[in-house]
Amino acid sequence: MNTTIFPSPYRKALSLAKDYFFHSNDRLKAWLLLIGAVASVVTIAALTFTLSWWMTTFWAAMTAKNASLFFSSMRTFTLIVGSWGAVNALKDFCVEKLRARWRNWLSAKILPSYINEDNKYVDVSRHADQIDHPEQRIQEDIKVFTEKSITLSLDLLNSVLTLVLFTGSLWVVGGSLSFVVLGASITIPGYMVWSAILFAAGSSFITSLIGRRLPELNKKEESLEADIRKDLFILDKDSENIAQERGGMYYLRKLLRKFGELYNNWSQKIVIQLSLSAFKGVYQQVAIIFPYLMAAPAYFAGLLPFAQIMQISYSFSYIQSALSWFINSYEDLAIYKISTKRIMELERALEEGGLNTPERNIDRIEDAALDGIEIVNLDMVRPASEESSSTVLMMSQLNVKFPKGTHTVIQGENGIGKSTITKIIAGTWKYGHGEVKLPPRHKIYILPQKPTMPHDTLRAVLAYPEPFDTFTDEEYRVALQAVGEEEFIEKLDTPEDKSVLEDWSRKSGGQQQKIAFARAVLRKPEILILDESTAAMSKKYENLVYSLTQSMLKDSTIISIAHRDVGEFHDRAVMIEVDEATQRVNVTETPLRTSINDEEEVNEAVRYYPS
Repeated sequence: MNTTIFPSPYRKALSLAKDYFFHSNDRLKAWLLLIGAVASVVTIAALTFTLSWWMTTFWAAMTAKNASLFFSSMRTFTLIVGSWGAVNALKDFCVEKLRARWRNWLSAKILPSYINEDNKYVDVSRHADQIDHPEQRIQEDIKVFTEKSITLSLDLLNSVLTLVLFTGSLWVVGGSLSFVVLGASITIPGYMVWSAILFAAGSSFITSLIGRRLPELNKKEESLEADIRKDLFILDKDSENIAQERGGMYYLRKLLRKFGELYNNWSQKIVIQLSLSAFKGVYQQVAIIFPYLMAAPAYFAGLLPFAQIMQISYSFSYIQSALSWFINSYEDLAIYKISTKRIMELERALEEGGLNTPERNIDRIEDAALDGIEIVNLDMVRPASEESSSTVLMMSQLNVKFPKGTHTVIQGENGIGKSTITKIIAGTWKYGHGEVKLPPRHKIYILPQKPTMPHDTLRAVLAYPEPFDTFTDEEYRVALQAVGEEEFIEKLDTPEDKSVLEDWSRKSGGQQQKIAFARAVLRKPEILILDESTAAMSKKYENLVYSLTQSMLKDSTIISIAHRDVGEFHDRAVMIEVDEATQRVNVTETPLRTSINDEEEVNEAVRYYPS
């Protein structure tokens, strides 16, 4: 993805803040929480400044050994510190509440662009080379962005207020520095302030120089961590298959390689962090003694009393802390910049034309008056990928109809794009040119080869993607019995709110496909598309579920793609042949036997094949 056209991450951060605080439905509560947080920071800065003047009284009492003044100052101290604690608690409440609400709003803003009717998440998944790990960007980067936007901004505000308040105080209390150079008398007013500024500026420059590679290393670390999580997830989810394929060593090698890269990245990062830590350690220790060194000449000359020296030290330390905001926040700023940039990249990818994809000119014409499907002058294109650096024309000038009530099996060589036709009908593949005329999508139901199996209750899995209470328990029982999965029926005896969440993706491939067929039985769609939907079943159960298209689903228009011969359950075959030179399509339609309607024939077809 070309990122040179992006605005800077910090401009993007301001844009997201503007959208939330000025244009969102949550803006009133957001402003109240923000005002509460800002007011708390202002109050804390004022209390800190008050404490500096309290310190003069305290040390004056200690120097004069004045007990009355000492106890009076301690009462004042208790009041200041008590107020400080209460205000700090209010600030933390406002910050945490605002962070949670902002994160919720931003997630709700991005998710509908990612999961929508255009199935944008599919495009993003297909182009992982352009936009990696969208799940991490949505879950982690949004969290980091909202959290650090608030904390960094409030810390900066506190630093600015502290700088303004204590600079004036230090300018007055610290006095001027006078000296003679080559016979000329030179006076520097507010020299303590200038000393603090020069000390912090030099330290910030050195910090920036040492840590300039941190953002790049942080980004690489996030990417490697996400890759490792994904591989470990696959290893856990597909453990049975991986073990049978003896693929454990493949994942071991891959994970060890990734951990090796992570270690090398960490080794480079730790050198920088140790250098920063060493410099910060020296800086913090020098910063303790630095104001005394600067004030020593005036003190020894008798121009400053000891109590003022302590106030100067206190004020200097806070100015130093305020001017050191960049040093103290450097690593957070690096992480913040990366997270903001990753959100920016994701939003860009979700925009129309945000991904570098082939032309998406396949028009889906949905018309409630239509009851069949017609594909007109279709040119199907495969996007560039790791296998091919350029787009590939898969087939040209495909014209085919699937009239209402017909049961059609699509035939053709492997790899020509039969399954892609089902994706075009579903609306998830728009690469190419041509038209698809069809009824509204809610009338069409597609069973893919690997159906989605949520981690949920039996009812929720059968009803997916609809709510579990869309169907009755009796309808669930009938559907399970129809596909030969009676063993699960007893689970329906448990009320939904007490049902156990199960990982249905760990069931056998055949069981998953039968559950998917049960979904079709429940819905009885006007158009049912079967894309290798029985590939994992035995021939017996394949016949069983296909027999349902002749009984419980006999009124549906059926379009099938299958490796095995299932022609006996269809009334027409569509043979698709592609010319290797021109990719031009030749379609041959062949009538097949009339569907199996007789119950005895159905039972015989099922009995003929063993489990």
